[in-house]
Amino acid sequence: MHENAAWSQNELIIGLDEAGRGCFAGPVVAAAVMLPISTTYHNLKDSKTIDEAQRLAAYRWITQHC
Repeated sequence: MHENAAWSQNELIIGLDEAGRGCFAGPVVAAAVMLPISTTYHNLKDSKTIDEAQRLAAYRWITQHC
């Protein structure tokens, strides 16, 4: 993983995601979160690939740990 290589050099990891259809079809929302060193939470992936319950769980985890 790229993250492990960066963490081994004390570099910060920023997770990014966006939601929406873009400026031609409607609004877009984007977010960035600095992840703690050695983060392994399983739902940190593209929000379009997980269901609503997993997104909610990821949101709760992010607001508590990041």
